[in-house]
Amino acid sequence: MTRYIIKRIFFMIISIWLIATITFFLMHQLPGDPFADGKQLQPEIRKNLEAKYNLDKPLIVQYGTFLKNAAQGDFGLSMKYRTRSVNDIIGDGFPKSMSLGLWAVAIGLFFGLSFGIIAALNNKGFFDYFVIIIAVVGVSVPNFVFASIFQYFFA
Repeated sequence: MTRYIIKRIFFMIISIWLIATITFFLMHQLPGDPFADGKQLQPEIRKNLEAKYNLDKPLIVQYGTFLKNAAQGDFGLSMKYRTRSVNDIIGDGFPKSMSLGLWAVAIGLFFGLSFGIIAALNNKGFFDYFVIIIAVVGVSVPNFVFASIFQYFFA
């Protein structure tokens, strides 16, 4: 069991690294730059901003700095909200997201276990087939479709 957990943690770290790497390089392939917000900056101001955010360095150096800072949990300053760090922005939304996620897990466990037990007790009965249909629809329909439907009915 310990070997399985270590293997899963290893694959989790590899997955996070791959996602971060792909995102980093794809963001550098986008046209424009982070300072193009509609107003023309003077060349010396643009140079200072690029130096501040290390955008004047080669791409591989930027990537190394990005990985080092991300590993330390330092995501730098926000380019949208110039006076706030990314960690502060994440910290503001994290408690709400965690609460929402925990409620979703609790509700899912409650209904999943309840319906699963009832379906198992009524094997090949109406409720068993009904639960199977609901489960297949729940897995097959994308989350954004459910989100739109729930917003329409509950918002």
